[in-house]
Amino acid sequence: MIYVCDDKDNKGEKRFNVFQRWYQKSNFTDFIMKVDNVIVCNSNDTDYTLYSSLLYHQDNTNKETILELYQTIQDILNEK
Repeated sequence: MIYVCDDKDNKGEKRFNVFQRWYQKSNFTDFIMKVDNVIVCNSNDTDYTLYSSLLYHQDNTNKETILELYQTIQDILNEK
């Protein structure tokens, strides 16, 4: 699962931090992995920051591919 914290009201980073605290305090950290990716993308000559995280099960047989693709999101969004 990928989630993105909306930053239109300049509170995206705060939401991102709240989700991090929820995850750290959860009972899922032994088998659900969380990877963060703060993405900066440009649209119409304006930079936007997207606070995102990927959650996946540690036993997912496709985790290497999923992680690789997740790390390319910024490049894909900024392709012209």
